[in-house]
Amino acid sequence: MHLTFDARIDGAQIDCLLTSDTLLAAPVWCFSLMAPGAVVSGGALVRSVAGYCEVALPDLVPGQPHRVVLRHASAGFRPTNRAWLPLGGYLRLPGGACHPLPGTPQGVAPAPDRPAPDWPGLRLLPQPGAWHPSPGTGPQTVTTDAEPFRAADALALRCGLPPLTGPGAPLHLTQDTSLPPEGYRLTIAPDAVTVTHADRAGAFYAAATLLTLRQTHGALPCGTITDQPRFGWRGQHLDCARHFYRVETILRLLDLMALVKLNRFHWHFADDEAFRLETRTAPALWQQTAFRGEGCPVPGVFGGGIRSGGSYSAADVARVLAHAAALNIAVMPEIEVPAHAFAINAVITGLRDPGDNGSEASIQGYPTNVVNPALDATWALLEPLAAEVAAMFPPGLIHLGCDELPPDAPDIAPRVVGVQGTYWSEFTTDDRQIEPMLAPRILGVAAKGWEVAEVTDGASLRALAGHYGPLFDTMGWRRHPGA
Repeated sequence: MHLTFDARIDGAQIDCLLTSDTLLAAPVWCFSLMAPGAVVSGGALVRSVAGYCEVALPDLVPGQPHRVVLRHASAGFRPTNRAWLPLGGYLRLPGGACHPLPGTPQGVAPAPDRPAPDWPGLRLLPQPGAWHPSPGTGPQTVTTDAEPFRAADALALRCGLPPLTGPGAPLHLTQDTSLPPEGYRLTIAPDAVTVTHADRAGAFYAAATLLTLRQTHGALPCGTITDQPRFGWRGQHLDCARHFYRVETILRLLDLMALVKLNRFHWHFADDEAFRLETRTAPALWQQTAFRGEGCPVPGVFGGGIRSGGSYSAADVARVLAHAAALNIAVMPEIEVPAHAFAINAVITGLRDPGDNGSEASIQGYPTNVVNPALDATWALLEPLAAEVAAMFPPGLIHLGCDELPPDAPDIAPRVVGVQGTYWSEFTTDDRQIEPMLAPRILGVAAKGWEVAEVTDGASLRALAGHYGPLFDTMGWRRHPGA
């Protein structure tokens, strides 16, 4: 059987063509949109869960394209790019056999390459608190056995960068506890490098600065940098519930975070779409929701297709934590409650009032996605679950979401003092699609979280991002060309 599929945006509508080389009687087209969908013509919507749709089609005649016109159920949702087209599509035939449809192009479209604009100052993001240049260039490597520099060398090796330590000029490393936390003073001379640091983090960030400057300048510029962060919490969020990212992808993200001095990884592995952490207190949650699609409690939302997903074991958590700790990154887990609990309610019964008719729907279109905090059963689940999860992640912090309750519910979302980048995996059906979406946006998040004086405006960020292109390329991190 050979199937073809094409889709294009036509104003507020999505025009789709499906073709089969084989007669298919009464197929059901299953797919997902960014938000709840509706059928304008060409079929009948028979099931909808959030953006997941099942559309009954007439018989498909061999070689004759069948046109289906879709729109989003809410006029407030209009498709704007190809991420809004139907994703994860397949045909289910009478009897249950499923056949995947070819996908449309996904991810960030390539942009023409362009040279990086001139930048007279230090090609470094975040920009340091103070930079006093002096003539000449510094050594390519320094001689030291200090642990923060060994960690930086391990980072360099993983990123495809030359080692920072080895035969070369001496490194003079001194701790000064009067410096602000995570702060450092770095002096680069032709024949030596001197680092004065507040703590282990400050020494590591001095090494990360050296790694970066070698790439963005070609040779270390001589001078003195005095630097410290604006916020103690400089985070990057990754939504692993809507799209399952492999552990290797998370580790690569942590490496990139370290180079731009972000120090908190917000691991979002539980939401309406899945609960991915393998816990002892509630094994049914991850066992039944880690995968979604045919025959699963959660259908193929956000491009899930016939079956997709995965879970994170205790060994996976330990691997991420160890990798993060070496990079001065703490990890905060998140369990979304009381809303964003569609997956929880699909598996665990008794968390809603028996008299609740479930008529409310979340902004994403999920019905019955709220657990009732007034029921003992809710706390019987959440208290041991939260305790187990928090214990896995030093220093025992856990984020409970507490946002986007249905209309008229109070806003009880907690706030973190600091700056945190976000990434929503509604737009992702493959791990590597994250990369050009983050680069160079992560540079802006890092600048906002670190720079005390906020010296990097939009124009400066765009100019400096161009000089990070070779660094992204060396790391093998996909990006917009010229950015």
